[in-house]
Amino acid sequence: MTASVIKSGISKINVLTDVGSGLFPGTREDIFIQTRAVRGGDGSYSVDILQTNANGGNVKVIGERVDGKIIFNNNADNDFKRFNNDKLIYKTSKDQITSIKDPELIKDQKPNQAEGGGTNEDSISTSLPTTNPTDESRKKYGNYAYPVTIRRGNQDRLKISVLSRNLRLEKNNKRLTGADRRTSDIKGSVVLPIPGNLSDRNAVNFKNGTLNPLEIAIGSLSLAALLNPSSLGEEGGRILNQARSDINNVRSGVANLFTGRVLNRSGNELLARTQGAIVNPNLELLFDGPTLRPFTFNYRLSPRDRGESIVVKKIIRMFKQSSAVRLTASNFFLRSPNTYRLQFFEGSSTFGKEHAFLPRIKECALIAFSVNYTPDGTFMSYENSSMVSYDVTFAFQEIDPITSEDYKAIDGNRDEIIGF
Repeated sequence: MTASVIKSGISKINVLTDVGSGLFPGTREDIFIQTRAVRGGDGSYSVDILQTNANGGNVKVIGERVDGKIIFNNNADNDFKRFNNDKLIYKTSKDQITSIKDPELIKDQKPNQAEGGGTNEDSISTSLPTTNPTDESRKKYGNYAYPVTIRRGNQDRLKISVLSRNLRLEKNNKRLTGADRRTSDIKGSVVLPIPGNLSDRNAVNFKNGTLNPLEIAIGSLSLAALLNPSSLGEEGGRILNQARSDINNVRSGVANLFTGRVLNRSGNELLARTQGAIVNPNLELLFDGPTLRPFTFNYRLSPRDRGESIVVKKIIRMFKQSSAVRLTASNFFLRSPNTYRLQFFEGSSTFGKEHAFLPRIKECALIAFSVNYTPDGTFMSYENSSMVSYDVTFAFQEIDPITSEDYKAIDGNRDEIIGF
């Protein structure tokens, strides 16, 4: 899906540019604003605030809507940035979005009630969970981006979505298995640059396996008895004929095996001492099962202004809370944390298309999420108490193993993408 652009009509608002003093009233100025929404192929929106004239000319982007707030950029006049005009502009932009009548855009830009909504920059609730008799887990997070301007650029990006996990065994009287047991309701997301040192490792487990001639003989007879009883005599005769072809070594081997048992020694040890041989172990490397791929991403989040510091705070909060276990209503049991979808997107003219040269990743669990609040070894903060930088580390692991059929499912074995 390619990007689509939606624009609202133009609205005139009267902003405060000087509070005045004493007998002198404050100064106000009429400006014209317009809301522009860009929907990417990944379903996320970036919403810009445009300042224009009455005829729609002299357009400049002065900020964007991020998580229920207006974040101004350097194009915005310092006068109306200083006097809380963001609330007036936010309300006007909200009305403009409603007038567009795009249900998905309205839903995307609706303030998150779980976070308190509105334009309060500290809108995340700090209260403890209530004793809801049904499900106390958080229903919704925001859709964030770091840096906040990444959605407007042509930079390739990683989108991490928080999923609501459902482990039902049946649906419509049909038994569900594997990935079909999980739903993909998105509870929140973050868009980040492609991390450095990006790598994957596809591996399966093998182990050494042995099966000596006596075990092979017993196994062959057992299979014959279970699968085709009428062939039991024929199979026994074949084994006896094979033994007669090397009767001397077979007699010696059997004698040493039994003698070794009596002496609490390995039969092979006695054979090696007396015959210079051992029983053929038929050593073979045997398949022992798949593995689940891990992915570790490291980021340094360095907010550039007050608004971005709030976004960073909420990103960290989202991953801390969504990766925590959840209590049931009775407190007798613990429910598993949320799971995650990781997608790499191209940021060029084909914005919204999943990256063909980076791996697809199956649904993941967040095994660990760590934050270093003083990555430079010294405590430093801004005026609003935000840290100057945060080092965060995501340790994900896929929930399901990769199969050969997964590759066919994504492109019909046409080799259009690099695969998993």
